[in-house]
Amino acid sequence: MSRAANKLISAAAGAGVDTGDDDFANVVLLLDGDGTSGDDNNTFTDSSTNGFTVTENGSVVQGSFSPYGDNWSFYFDSGEYIYTPSTGQFVCGTSTDFTIELWYCSAPGYSPIQFDVLFSQWPAGSPNVGKWFVGIEDSGGAATFYNRSFSFSTGLLNGTTDITDGNWHHIAVTRTGSVFRLFVDGTQEDTATRTSDSVGMTASIYFNTYEAAVSAGNDNYGEGWISNARLIQGTSLYTADFTAPTSPLTAVTNTKFLSAQSNRFIENSSNNFSFTINGTPKVTPFSPFKNDDARTLTTDGGSGYFDDSSNSYLQIADNSVFDATTSLCIEAWFYMTSSPGSGPDAHAVVSKWVSTTPGQRTIFIDIENTGLRVYADLQGASNPVLITTDGGAISQHEWHHVAVTWDGSTYRAFLDGALEGSTSSSSAPIASSQVVKVGYNTNTHYFGGYITDVRWITDGGAIYTSGFTPPTSPLTAITNTELLLNFQDAGIYDRTGINNINTVGNAQIDTAVKKYGTGSIQFDGTDDYIEASYVSDLFDFGSEDWTMECWVYLQTDSDSAGGIIEIYKDDNNYIRLFRASGADIQLRGVSGGTTQFDIQSSSQSLDTWIHVAGVRDGSTIRLFVDGTQIGTDTSFSIPDLSDARVVVGLDLPGTDRYFTGYIDDLRITKGVARYTSNFTPPDAALPKF
Repeated sequence: MSRAANKLISAAAGAGVDTGDDDFANVVLLLDGDGTSGDDNNTFTDSSTNGFTVTENGSVVQGSFSPYGDNWSFYFDSGEYIYTPSTGQFVCGTSTDFTIELWYCSAPGYSPIQFDVLFSQWPAGSPNVGKWFVGIEDSGGAATFYNRSFSFSTGLLNGTTDITDGNWHHIAVTRTGSVFRLFVDGTQEDTATRTSDSVGMTASIYFNTYEAAVSAGNDNYGEGWISNARLIQGTSLYTADFTAPTSPLTAVTNTKFLSAQSNRFIENSSNNFSFTINGTPKVTPFSPFKNDDARTLTTDGGSGYFDDSSNSYLQIADNSVFDATTSLCIEAWFYMTSSPGSGPDAHAVVSKWVSTTPGQRTIFIDIENTGLRVYADLQGASNPVLITTDGGAISQHEWHHVAVTWDGSTYRAFLDGALEGSTSSSSAPIASSQVVKVGYNTNTHYFGGYITDVRWITDGGAIYTSGFTPPTSPLTAITNTELLLNFQDAGIYDRTGINNINTVGNAQIDTAVKKYGTGSIQFDGTDDYIEASYVSDLFDFGSEDWTMECWVYLQTDSDSAGGIIEIYKDDNNYIRLFRASGADIQLRGVSGGTTQFDIQSSSQSLDTWIHVAGVRDGSTIRLFVDGTQIGTDTSFSIPDLSDARVVVGLDLPGTDRYFTGYIDDLRITKGVARYTSNFTPPDAALPKF
């Protein structure tokens, strides 16, 4: 989104309650350092009244990424797309008003070919009447709208704004009577008068390509984030310049399609279309909208990230409170970032199980490559309960809610609130002596991805006995809750809700030394650092502007060097802001093993707070110390930062060097050059929304 568009959003959304940050929607990491002294992210709390000890195996990364809230988008790489079944819901005749709209943010390094498609209804081998798509032209990266009632040459609306600049842009196409209009960020950029064009037809609705391109094997894919796409038949919402929407869209009158605004690949109009998914697109908490209040773990939820490649999981010791006699409910949210296998390579969500020892097996919930699998050994019964889904593989990179219940007579398994299967039995699960495990079952059943709100209710009712709407806010410990892992224990968490944070070594909150707020993040220079996990390439900036900044408090260090903020793919591709020898501050970028920019300050004072910022503004890289520009670089190549790590407190290339001191109010902003000349450093804590 352009800076001007962000200011419009801020002014409209704030309505007198200005947060002070017009560009918060572009913030992709915000660590405020506030909290309780000594807090890190390595403690996991059972929030039930039992308060069981939770033991970590491997490294489970805690943070603020959760299934809750309404600021979402769908991220597509080239070749990835989703589509609905064929539908005739959106069919506008030659005089029917309509509105087609969506938000789009291009992927880093994306360069369109002719007519890359974002949103469409354009089948192969059908009459031309009604075919349409919203796409991107290769010449200038402008938005286009095609309606194929006649021909390409007569059905085209052309924008003028480059929408491939890595910022959010609102695109809208409307017809009022015979007048077609194309708007970008609320400004009309093209118009045409047509009296014989139908728009919409009985066909599938596609994101990120169109059916004809897929059938022909053409590479007409967009790349980037799509958010809040809507089709309205019978109403033209925009007939003149307007302020782009400032909050998620709703299903207003005549809405026929509404999507890319939920924690799953779902459609939110009354039609409730299903999607077929090609590739591995991702649901992300990155959207064009500002939060309307400061994000907190208790209100907005958190999660744990489980790395199946490093065998990470949590466990709770056996206790008789897990032994059901009359009813049972086990539920959780999960978001897979790797593909599960079958059998021993399944992704385990929750288990109390030993696979080889009958009588020691209670229950497990697994995700296999064919769907959900629930198994329970029963007391005094010759046949165990086995429920498997028949709907096929469960999609990665979206949040799913799972629940297994028993009401004393029937076992049921639910996925995303839908009943997936049931088995009649009055026998309770075996009261085994096994531990409860989250993120692991047995053999190699390690979970890969995020899990949250694991709740185990014994003899408190089944809770769910028929289809239901999954929870929309963090779960609480209701009656007979024996275990609740809600992952709200992170001492250092991302206020954007995008990243979970791994605190390594002794990195922790300190309240004695701080710039603003209640504390800062302390690094003792010995194996301390923090690292962000994330769900899409938000830190691969490509040719976009960016700003990375924080307050640093440098202390004496025998090595006199250490990383501050580093976006690191490998030793040949990275951007880092770091403390060099002699307490200098340095900003360096390396692409393909060659240094592209390297700006260094003079030695800075120890034991005092210093504001440091690295900025890209178009073709210029700048380093600022305490608001004063230290130097620039205008000749550089762009580092490849795809799948890069985001590390704070560690200098990765060459010999690992750890930062010694304190860091406060760390912020990374995508697509915005916040500082382009000398400025006064922030005189208060950074805004949190």
